[in-house]
Amino acid sequence: MNQRIAEMLMSRMAHELAGPVGAIANGVEFMQEVEEGATDAIDLIADSARRAAGRLQFYRLAYGGAGRSTSDETVILEAARGFVDEGGVVLTWPSGSAVDLIERPGGAKLLLVAVEIARGALLRGGTVEVDALPGMIQVAATGPKPTLAEEIRANFTGSGGVDDVEVTARSVHCLYARLLAAEAGVRLALAQDGEQIRLSIVF
Repeated sequence: MNQRIAEMLMSRMAHELAGPVGAIANGVEFMQEVEEGATDAIDLIADSARRAAGRLQFYRLAYGGAGRSTSDETVILEAARGFVDEGGVVLTWPSGSAVDLIERPGGAKLLLVAVEIARGALLRGGTVEVDALPGMIQVAATGPKPTLAEEIRANFTGSGGVDDVEVTARSVHCLYARLLAAEAGVRLALAQDGEQIRLSIVF
């Protein structure tokens, strides 16, 4: 199962990076074909390169070993902002609000995966907010009609072992979050109230 999880995580990351990297290639082709469109093409390339770099840094910390080698909240925050801040979605993360979690084993990685899940719920723009509440860190997705597939909901909060569920590229990050939560000694909860979905990491 661990091998299957690794394969699905790689599939997910490749899918997320394909868009901005493909747009860079399209921009280069556009420059080659239409000289007068060079300015637009350069803007497209610059924006796509920024998005690709932001996602690479995010995945490096969320899924790679780098996420275990830093407890600097600023580094984690900037990686999250580079991933979230596009398509009409913004990140709100008060300084110092996640230190208690980030200092736990796997805590920084867990928080980034929760941010990724929250970002995925905002298809029409909105806000992802990370904040400390009594006994928990909460990641809230607020916006017009936030949506999480039932597969993601079930796999994020499931109580069974990861060997008992079907792994897909769509929900594998939720299973990974459960593994990280067990490592950090926390539990996960999910709730929705109107236009807000709340992912809670409970101490």
